Amino acid sequence: ASQRASSQRARPLIRRTWDADAANEWSREDWIAIVLSPTSFACIMLGVTKILLLQWSGLWMLALAVGCAGFAYWVIDPKLRAVSTDYERQQADYIGDAERSLRVDAQPAAAARGTSHVRDRSTPHEPPPRTT
Repeated sequence: ASQRASSQRARPLIRRTWDADAANEWSREDWIAIVLSPTSFACIMLGVTKILLLQWSGLWMLALAVGCAGFAYWVIDPKLRAVSTDYERQQADYIGDAERSLRVDAQPAAAARGTSHVRDRSTPHEPPPRTT
């Protein structure tokens, strides 16, 4: 029983380190952000309204809104960074595969035209020279 307890560490209330697979799953941090985000927007809306009506208690609502938004950012940002890093890696792999595929496809066409180089794809397309 003691091995089982030591192998299953207690999950912290707010997890700050994520890997990409775990970050894609719904967790407590998502629910915290779901509650805090609209709460902060409502406090902003009500605080600004109270200030415009010269009710200075709106400053406390704005302070609460900033606190809620900051805490929501602190909770959800590590998870978003993990997902974003994984997505950027996938995009880089895809672009690399696409560029390799284009180079392989362009080489036979270049050989058929009698050119030995592959045109830079970042330049605008120019029509091939006319032969008479």
